[in-house]
Amino acid sequence: MRRPELDTVLETMLQSQPEVSDLLFTVDKPLQVESFGALKPVQIDPPIEKLTPFQTETVALNLVGENLWHLADLLKKGSCDTAYTLSDKARFRINIFSQRGCYSIVLRKLNTTIPTLADLNFPEIIREIPREKTGLVLVTGATGSGKSTTLAAVLSEINSTKPVHIVTLEDPVEFVHPHNVATFNQRELGTDFDDFA
Repeated sequence: MRRPELDTVLETMLQSQPEVSDLLFTVDKPLQVESFGALKPVQIDPPIEKLTPFQTETVALNLVGENLWHLADLLKKGSCDTAYTLSDKARFRINIFSQRGCYSIVLRKLNTTIPTLADLNFPEIIREIPREKTGLVLVTGATGSGKSTTLAAVLSEINSTKPVHIVTLEDPVEFVHPHNVATFNQRELGTDFDDFA
């Protein structure tokens, strides 16, 4: 499978159900998407009843692409995180991991619209963060609790109001920020730098 074919499969998966949040590739299962919290099989032509180890490995290698850092991480540690953009249709955060000697893949569809602090209806104290000149802000919480969305909104506010230089270190880049009032540089682990140290 080549990348154009993979893109067609991913697009078919996205269109198979309303509100798709995740795309899953697992050996001995059909293509699956998560929609409204439930996994649902996806039919494609030609049909795939159960993915083989070769098929999931092929998908994994296409998603990693030519990034030798991610490939080495996958081979040495048994997993890697990366990102993938499906033309102008979607962007994904990807986790590829080894399980029972085969690869499994989960693609989380990312929101491409950067929310504002007003959109998120935060209390006034949170809206003061972008106005600070120095200090340390920690955004913590469980998976899916909104950490990345919160940070994106804070950074977007700074980007639209202050003529400063913003550099982020991300694993992977989720929200792609344009240059606005600020100059915005986003560095991705494995592509632009090797570790957070």
